[in-house]
Amino acid sequence: MPVESARRAKQPVSRLGAEELTEDGRDIFRTLTGHFSALAPLSVAERELLRELSAASRYHPPSRDLHGVGPPPPVTRLIVSGWACRYRRLPGGRRQIVSFMLPGNFVGPVLRPRFLSPCAVAAITEVETVDATRLVEAAHAVDPAHPGLALAVRLMAHWEDWLLCDQIVRLGR
Repeated sequence: MPVESARRAKQPVSRLGAEELTEDGRDIFRTLTGHFSALAPLSVAERELLRELSAASRYHPPSRDLHGVGPPPPVTRLIVSGWACRYRRLPGGRRQIVSFMLPGNFVGPVLRPRFLSPCAVAAITEVETVDATRLVEAAHAVDPAHPGLALAVRLMAHWEDWLLCDQIVRLGR
């Protein structure tokens, strides 16, 4: 199914090869590798894992929830293109945006897999994600087979916590 028709049909799209460029000229594998290698050195095995992850992506149309408040989604996803936001629904139906999410942000639990999600996540633009379950598993491994990815995932989760704390401080001023 061509990418454009899948977008219109709001169905997931699978990529056949991680090395193939997408229609807009992007290479998901290079995007993921560049993002994670900026945080930690990656081994050949870790790069191969990223290649496997980039082989299948999924599109989410604008204004659609990627997951809601409450139980965490069954699959943690990683944004590879587009913008999303974390939000809380207010009385009267309005939404308060808590944070914006860009490529490289996780959708779903990373370091606290059993906790309830305090915010919903919605696509602002068309968002493309990949299944990040294996990255999260690498971050939880006691003796990780992928130490570079484990470190990068933990750093990303810590950075998100840091940004949310900064947001709270700004609101208090």
